[in-house]
Amino acid sequence: GVYEDERWEKGTRELLRAASGSSAYSVIGGGDTITAAARHTGLDGYSYVCTAGGAMIQFLSGKKLPLLEAMKA
Repeated sequence: GVYEDERWEKGTRELLRAASGSSAYSVIGGGDTITAAARHTGLDGYSYVCTAGGAMIQFLSGKKLPLLEAMKA
C-alpha cells in the first residue's frame, strides 16, 4: 500500500493490523513496510521484522544469497 497517501492508508493499516494481530507466524520486511508498521501497529506483533526487504524476498523464494553462501564455506 501507499500508506503516505490517505486514500490508500486504510488498506495498508488494515493489512498490517490483520498480520500483527494474527496467531500465525508473520514476517515483514523492507524500510517502507517497517515504517508503515511502526506507524500503524508497532513492531511487537510480528514474528520477524527484516530491514532488508529485497534480500528477504529472495531468501524466502529460495534464491541463494552470496553472503550466506560465503559463510557456509
